[in-house]
Amino acid sequence: MPDDSWELTAGVLPDCCRQVPLRLVPGVVHCDLLTNRQQDGYFEFGIDTWRVRTWASWDSEDAYLEDTLTAHVGRDVAYGDVVHVAADHGLRLDAADEDRWCASVGELVAHAVTFEDPYAAAAERGVIADGADLLAAVDDAARELVDVVSVVADPTGERLFNTEVLNRYPDAEFADRLLVLSTIRVTPALRGNLLGAWAAAQLIGAIPTAGTLVVTKAAPINWSDVIAGGIDGPATPTQDAAWTAEQERLAAHWSTHLGFTPMMSDPNVLIWHSSYVNDALLDLHRLHA
Repeated sequence: MPDDSWELTAGVLPDCCRQVPLRLVPGVVHCDLLTNRQQDGYFEFGIDTWRVRTWASWDSEDAYLEDTLTAHVGRDVAYGDVVHVAADHGLRLDAADEDRWCASVGELVAHAVTFEDPYAAAAERGVIADGADLLAAVDDAARELVDVVSVVADPTGERLFNTEVLNRYPDAEFADRLLVLSTIRVTPALRGNLLGAWAAAQLIGAIPTAGTLVVTKAAPINWSDVIAGGIDGPATPTQDAAWTAEQERLAAHWSTHLGFTPMMSDPNVLIWHSSYVNDALLDLHRLHA
């Protein structure tokens, strides 16, 4: 099966996408959930890594891809040209069988912590019991999570989460798990179908607990997600403003489609506790069903 197609960025898309980007609607969507327990540097500190790989497929007999690619590139794209033209647009197609095209179109990476986990102690892993333990673990093992976890954790060691979190979600005082949605990538041609939010909903739904605090920080992954081709050298004030605008757009997007609440101390950090009904997540589970 093809993979890594989402790594293509707007800076290297063909000229036909400069003015009007290619946008495809998936025929069928499914995902694979994988965990890297004992295969990364986080494990010994009591942090599990989860990945959600998202796949899209199309019926090869209805000519949807041929017709859409033809309209986009302005020339006839026959069945035999579909794989090559799609690859130019960051979509690595594979004939899953004689009737369907299939492509890997996204990946979500998340990190999960189970608090006071007896199995962690048995496996000689770090046991995280309070906010101070949590901050120490991410500082040692997952420095990229510090900016997120520091906004919600209680550094005193008296509780798991700080006053702002508990004021919004009182049940978080008795949380048994923290889930951090770290990165969400979707190949450019499939953006606009809520595949990133859908993947997040699939992972959240697969974790069997009513006591999880879910947190994420809205931000572009790199400069090429903000400015075509990225930037060379330090950002200018205009480029910084573009980054901030994109971060605010993403925060509004995730707040709307994931049903998460922005933190007042950092509005780009969004939270939700699983003991509270989340209609947005329920809608995502119906999407692509």
